[in-house]
Formats: sequence, structure tokens, C-alpha cells
Amino acid sequence: MLGKCSLPRVVVACAALLSLELAPLLGLLPWAPAWFRGLALCVAGLASAASVGVARWSGRRVLPALLWPVGTALFVAMMLRAGWLGFRRRGIVCRGTLYPSETLRAGMRLDIMP
Repeated sequence: MLGKCSLPRVVVACAALLSLELAPLLGLLPWAPAWFRGLALCVAGLASAASVGVARWSGRRVLPALLWPVGTALFVAMMLRAGWLGFRRRGIVCRGTLYPSETLRAGMRLDIMP
């Protein structure tokens, strides 16, 4: 559990993911220096090529793979919503049962972030 049932950790992780994934696109804005726009274009091209390569390798369509920035934004929105709901409910609801955050933290077996 990346956020360890903590809304601030989820927000920081989402901000980091969003900034890392969308930074190449922000570098394409017109007020950026020309050398930086060129670098951002190369990085965005590499990200698109990697996404298309994985889509072709896995037998998926290529056009949706080019929408990786939209997918990143949707993923971050879902993570923030899940974090907010978990914070508000003080736990996670699955199949009509509330699992309190304290119980989930106590039962964690894998510690990714200390």
C-alpha cells in the first residue's frame, strides 16, 4: 500500500507522478527556451514510442497508447479520489464492509515506504 492509508502521502505521490509524467509536455510551452523545447520534444517522443511499443507488443491498438498523458491524469484523479474517500471514511469499503485504516496498517506485510 503506497500511501499507507495516509491522505498526505497519496497527495505527494500523485503530485510526483503527475510532475514526472507531464513535465515533457510542459516543456513544449512557447515561453520555454528553444533548447529546452527540443529536449522536451525528444523526451515526449520517447515516451510515446515506448507506449506504442508496449501496445504493439501486447497486441493492443496503437491510437489509445498515444493518449498516455490523458491516462496519467485519469489515474491520478482516481488515486486522489480513493485517498480522499479512505480519509473521509477512515478506512476502505469493499463489498459493503468497512475495513478501518488502523486494521489495514496493522496487517500490512510488505513495507514499501518506511
